[in-house]
Amino acid sequence: MRTTFLLIMLSSVIRLNAQERVQEFAWSYPADRFQELTILNRLGNVDVRQGGDLFEIKAEVRIKAKSGEKVDEIMEYLKIDAIERPTILHVSSVLEKNLTFKKLFCGVSVYVDYRVKIPKGKKLSVANKDGSVIIGNFTGDLNVEVVTGDFKARQIEGDFTAKLTDGLFEVQDVNRFTGDFQSATVKIISGSRLKLNSDGSKIDVGKAEEIIAKCAGGTLNVNSVDEINLAAAGAKCEIQDVSESFRGDLRSSRLVVRSINHFFSSVDIAATNTNIALHFRPGGGFNMNLKHDNIKIALPAHFALETKPTMNRKVFIESGFIGDKQFNSQVSLNVTGGKVSID
Repeated sequence: MRTTFLLIMLSSVIRLNAQERVQEFAWSYPADRFQELTILNRLGNVDVRQGGDLFEIKAEVRIKAKSGEKVDEIMEYLKIDAIERPTILHVSSVLEKNLTFKKLFCGVSVYVDYRVKIPKGKKLSVANKDGSVIIGNFTGDLNVEVVTGDFKARQIEGDFTAKLTDGLFEVQDVNRFTGDFQSATVKIISGSRLKLNSDGSKIDVGKAEEIIAKCAGGTLNVNSVDEINLAAAGAKCEIQDVSESFRGDLRSSRLVVRSINHFFSSVDIAATNTNIALHFRPGGGFNMNLKHDNIKIALPAHFALETKPTMNRKVFIESGFIGDKQFNSQVSLNVTGGKVSID
């Protein structure tokens, strides 16, 4: 079933000034009517709260122009759609395809803002352009895509997927999260399992159990993580504390790991033209295997490594056990170009 609200409906609430018109729309459905709500918006914000036993959606459209005629012209092309499917309610604000932006939008401002309340446990998908998405605490599966806008949330429990371009992403606590970021600023205070794909973004993570990250340019800063798997090209990466394992595939990057717990299981790094600095907490022990092409390497004096011959005179393999032999941790470094510093 499809319900279409054109912006000239007499049943909507209209406030008309000389240069501004505001229309408001509202929908309400019982919780058992749908399993999922999807929202497609442009030129405005989406504010979501969770609770109650109803889907409640309110949309406010504001148009400002130099004349009432121009307002009317815009309203002919802008509409709100509510499509009822068997298990999904889809709400959207769309501009007609035959709209000529440069000509029609001269001296015009258009805003479409949503205020949404969704029952707990229902799935939510939001796609927003030229506006932000704001969510409080949310339980359930969540999918968000924002272009040229921000995303802010407190606690998300459930499978959470986000894609954000040219904006700020902030969340306090997430459970299972997959994020795709381009030219974005990302702040995650706490998370369980994070999968991050970054292109030219600045990412800051407070603490996490597991991180799988792929960074093309930009920066990655992590305060505390149990396990991390990092692929980086042209990126600056700094990890304050690793407690369990680190795996890295790095090209033309910079990596600093300031503290590796003495109970860690493994560090496995393959790097090309990358500067690497690793600090192992005292008290542990590990087997170390270092393969390199005669790069600059700074090791502590007590690191007694044996050099093994190779078929290639330009390649060196050094290995040995470091520290307390009651531990059986593994460290493997395969480095071409760049430099390595370990303490």
